[in-house]
This record gives sequence, structure tokens and C-alpha cells, in this order.
Amino acid sequence: MAAPAFYLRTPPALEPDSFAGRLAAVLDAPLEAGAVEAVLLCRASVPENEAAARAAIDRLRPIVQDRGVAFLLEDRPDLAATTGCDGVESSAEGPGYRACRKAVGDGASVGVVCGSSRHDAMVAGENGADYIAFGPAHDDGEEALAEALGLIAWWAEMMELPSVALGPVDAATAPRYAAAGADFLALDRPVWDHPDGPAAGLAAIAAAVARAEDAAGS
Repeated sequence: MAAPAFYLRTPPALEPDSFAGRLAAVLDAPLEAGAVEAVLLCRASVPENEAAARAAIDRLRPIVQDRGVAFLLEDRPDLAATTGCDGVESSAEGPGYRACRKAVGDGASVGVVCGSSRHDAMVAGENGADYIAFGPAHDDGEEALAEALGLIAWWAEMMELPSVALGPVDAATAPRYAAAGADFLALDRPVWDHPDGPAAGLAAIAAAVARAEDAAGS
């Protein structure tokens, strides 16, 4: 099984100018496993003021796209459609797949966060979603992790549509999500809050995945 790719989620209360350098450093970090294939500008990171939101997108989007990485917005298909983004992700509280697809068209990516709902995942997949995201984004309990791992393993066995492990994903859990069959690992706090900087945080997670794969193959 191929190593999962990495999918970066921006932190809340983001200041675009100061964040730009951190984002570039992460995208340029050498990795032992996987690759960063997408960056999601999260809803909490985007100012409510539309002019400020567009300015944030215009500041960060080229940094991402110039490196061949997809730039996605969370829950803002209207902005994604008019600011040159590569797609949109609909959260559980978001506008839904159909509204997102209508806004961005068939040429853009639309992902759907399904939490722990198999039904929602199947419906989104049947409707044409480009990926499905599973997991408790902010619950680090073992029971929640086990449930997410089970969902990802079930999806990998049943479907070809890519899955995203929402997390929390860190150096300890990333190999478990990879072994379950996740196609993408969504990374946020363990990267941005790493004491040695975000590039080191990403490299640590990639190295953990690589070590686990080497051990499984030996």
C-alpha cells in the first residue's frame, strides 16, 4: 500500500503575512514518506470580512499552488469559485456537497467531512465527492481513535474514493491511520505547534510513517 499523502489544515486566528513564511517552510520540508498534496484554509482562519478573506487567500494561495500543491477552502464555495482555488471542503456544519459543487463546477475538487457516519460517506461518494474525511478532528480519546481507524479501514476495503484521516494526527497516530488505509493524513496542531518549528513537526510525522512501513515490510 502506498504511503498516505499529507494534507495541511491552517491554524485558527491566522495572520496571513506572518503565516506565509511558516507555510512555505513546511511545503519545502524534505520528507521521508508521503508528500504534501493539499492545504486547506480553514473557516476559522478566514476573516468574516470578505475583502480581508480575499486578501488572505491571495496572499497564501500562490505559495501553495506554485509548489504544485492544491489549495482548498473550508465551507466557502463562493470564494473558492472566484479566487482561483482548487476546490472546497464542506464540513459537517457547512453548505453541503451539492451547494459546493454547484458553486465551483466540475473542474474543482469537493471534499466532504462525514465524521463517523458511514451513511453520509456513502451518499457523498454516490453524489460525486472527490474525497471523504473521517474522524474526530479535536477528540484524542482512544475510543474515538479506534472508531475512526475502523471507518477508514472499512472505506479502504469497500471504496476506491480517497479518504482523509482528520485526526488528531501526530507521530504516534499517523502510522496507525496509514496502516488502516487512509489516503491522506490531515495535519494541524502537531505541525504548527511543534517546538522546533512546523517543518520539523511535519518531518517527524513523515518519519514515523516511514519507520512503521519499513517495520511492516521487514
